Amino acid sequence: MMTAPQDKTPRCGAQAAEPNRGPIRVAFIGNQDNCAFRLCRWLRAFGFDAHVYMHPDNLNQVRSRPVLMDRNFDITTCPWVHMYTDLNAPYPYFRKTPASRAIERDFDLVFTSGPSVMFGLQFDTIPVFHIGMGENAAIIPSVGWLDRKPLADKVTGFIYRRALLHTDRVFSGIWASLARLCKDLGIQGRVMFHIFPEDVRRNRSYVDADLLAELTARYADSNKVFLWLSRVNFQVERAGCTKRADVFLEAFARVAREGGDARAVVGSHGYDVEAFKARARELGVEDRIDYVEHLPFWKLMTYLSIPNAVVFDNLNPSEAPLGGLSREALSLGAPLVRAADLFYNAQVFGAEPPLTRASSVEECCSAMESFLALGPEDMAERRRRVSEWAETYLDFRECLTMRRIMAEIGTAVLAYRAMEQRYGHRCLRFRLGNAAIRPLLIAYRRAGEARSWLRQRLRRRNT
Repeated sequence: MMTAPQDKTPRCGAQAAEPNRGPIRVAFIGNQDNCAFRLCRWLRAFGFDAHVYMHPDNLNQVRSRPVLMDRNFDITTCPWVHMYTDLNAPYPYFRKTPASRAIERDFDLVFTSGPSVMFGLQFDTIPVFHIGMGENAAIIPSVGWLDRKPLADKVTGFIYRRALLHTDRVFSGIWASLARLCKDLGIQGRVMFHIFPEDVRRNRSYVDADLLAELTARYADSNKVFLWLSRVNFQVERAGCTKRADVFLEAFARVAREGGDARAVVGSHGYDVEAFKARARELGVEDRIDYVEHLPFWKLMTYLSIPNAVVFDNLNPSEAPLGGLSREALSLGAPLVRAADLFYNAQVFGAEPPLTRASSVEECCSAMESFLALGPEDMAERRRRVSEWAETYLDFRECLTMRRIMAEIGTAVLAYRAMEQRYGHRCLRFRLGNAAIRPLLIAYRRAGEARSWLRQRLRRRNT
């Protein structure tokens, strides 16, 4: 069962949604890439009574463990992080469970993110918001019944589409496939495109002074150190996967051959690490590249703070929003090179982000050469300007996105309370529909399992 919410007393400075109702209570279901954990903490800073209910799978995903963001985190002592463990039955999202009933009773609004969108189907008396993220936003909901995909993907695609139809609001970076899917579903009016903010002060507080001094001394003999700490993906042609690390490598090798005084630091995680290393050997630059493991958050913040470092991120020209690594680099004042739609980013941030655009080998070479031409004073001034921009437009305390999210939460909660008082709940139609769908999906899955079993028997008989 689920851990009960704790610490329900109003926060100092909390703005109640209605007089005498206390602060707005928000429950996050799932924690893909620690998105819910961070947004929950920021809402609490603004006076919301927000809690995270982590799916057990989140603990098996390195990028989704809260300890990655906070090395002192302990789920047993944190009063606002709980486990969502009421998941025993097949397709639990199509029925009410003790866990979902408790959340509906104790909270005013539910936030899902990534694959946890399915659990939004359990809630029909409070608003459901969703944060569309990564491949789950871009690929899975588009899988239809007639696609040549495995049965499990077809069922999941159907559930995702139904869950998206159930949402009151979808927050997402610009994913063309998600935008088209929402248009096909007729819910494009519910989508708010945004870029996730950062806690600039907290990010800077994670920098380890001793490690930073060690790294500064290690790379002091190099003019610049070029960081590729994003996933090493370039052979997998899937939305959200292809980062074009090969473009970075080719550009670095060309600059190195021309005498550029630089080293590279590359994160050894992603689909194509071995292919990357093999190509580095072919290009003769293996001895100028340092490979590091998937860094915990505090160590990542420290690497991004190296005084002569330049950060390279996603070079895929189809990517419009700034991903986590790019935002974190900007929050530390690091010079950033990546593919980006500056017009789109200016709209969602309120000002054009201070980055260098590049998506081809030639553009990356040009960026590297321009940074190699900068002296220490110029780099320090560049970092200062980037830091000032981050404090004004990226930090959650000031940024446009956070204000819009909080306004949407308050508006939806007030609307539901008014609707409940005037008309009662909206739940009956959707609850009846879910009650009919769940046994059909179970029967469909069992029929698929029976077909697979029969094919295996026939193969054995023929052989």
